Amino acid sequence: MNKNKDGFFLVNKEAGITSSQLVQKLRKQLNIPKLGHTGTLDRFAEGLLILPAGRATFFSQDFLKLSKSYTATLEIGKATLSGDPESEILGQASPSEVTNIWQNEWKNGQVLIEQIENLVQWKMQDAPKISALKHHGMRYSELTRQGQETPQKKREIQVFSSRIISNSWEDFSFEVHVSSGTYIRQIAIDLSQILAFPISLKRLIRNSVGKYLLKNGKFAEELNWSDALGIQECFPYPECLLDEVDQNSVFHGRKIQGFGLENLEIGKFYMVNQAKQILALCEKFPDSEWKYLKVFH
Repeated sequence: MNKNKDGFFLVNKEAGITSSQLVQKLRKQLNIPKLGHTGTLDRFAEGLLILPAGRATFFSQDFLKLSKSYTATLEIGKATLSGDPESEILGQASPSEVTNIWQNEWKNGQVLIEQIENLVQWKMQDAPKISALKHHGMRYSELTRQGQETPQKKREIQVFSSRIISNSWEDFSFEVHVSSGTYIRQIAIDLSQILAFPISLKRLIRNSVGKYLLKNGKFAEELNWSDALGIQECFPYPECLLDEVDQNSVFHGRKIQGFGLENLEIGKFYMVNQAKQILALCEKFPDSEWKYLKVFH
């Protein structure tokens, strides 16, 4: 059990709850004073959400740049403003129109399959108009719904792989592994524009964040403190053991000497006490200088 109430929870988020609501739910359930997240999931989306507790919240940014994998299910015949089920419908086709284009123009889905397989060639992506991005202090989603134009923001992305899971107009699903910052619902919007037919996301499941897998996560109701991954477990940097005198210096942000710095490789390292609790995260440089990145009080 994590006595210090620091660590990372691998949570299986269900559809219909926001990431913020899930954080509040787990904070109350486990009596966690400080709980954050490492990148949100939309309300309609499901899957892996990594929630850092206590001192682990300092490491949240390290997760944001990790690649992610998803299972996406498309709705053929409906286009929405946000590219998912939670916004206004922009265009809708009848079942007969869908079956006609699927069987004829799309050659029983082969045209759409080729587009999905071609995702690995995509290098840039427009940010969705319904998003948390801000312009002059207001979210894109607010500005768009007020009828205001938002500046087009392009971002560099990478699609590492894509794979078809099921191929029918009623259930078209694929897996995709992408770089951080890639919007899967924008992929649906772009496919709709490329093929000139209404397409949106019906379901989205996040399967992984970096090396962390959904299969190792639990629903919020099932979690307890023994499920939390320790900071050192997720970020296994070298450790320097300090005596009590040096510990006091660390807490006051004072530089200390003679704690084994010369034996460390260049990069990040921890200063820990006798109980192996983290006192500070530091970084060593090529000239044997070092600095505090974070002192944990």
